[in-house]
Amino acid sequence: MVIISSNPLARNQLLTRGKVYTFRKGKLRKKIEIGWASTMRGEPKIADITITPIMHVKPNRLEGALRPLVPFSGFDSVREWLEEIYKSYGELPEGWIYRVERRELVNFARVKI
Repeated sequence: MVIISSNPLARNQLLTRGKVYTFRKGKLRKKIEIGWASTMRGEPKIADITITPIMHVKPNRLEGALRPLVPFSGFDSVREWLEEIYKSYGELPEGWIYRVERRELVNFARVKI
């Protein structure tokens, strides 16, 4: 599975701290998966990662679910994180929170943080 880490705040969290929590719209992908991260589709791999689903979240519970994870998201506040989700999907959708942990750093010097 590939995680596209297009947001520079979340990408910086993953690359410098080794772990980021991310929200993805839709159904559970897989229980635990080894994958890799990229900045955009078609771009080179920036890190090998392990992806672990943490919790399923309905839109009316999203703010409460994200709040304790803000320090590990790359965002300064839950509001900032919610705004990014809204910008990405055009709504606050139902989806999953995943923990993404860096296994190995690749091409770090070429990655814009």
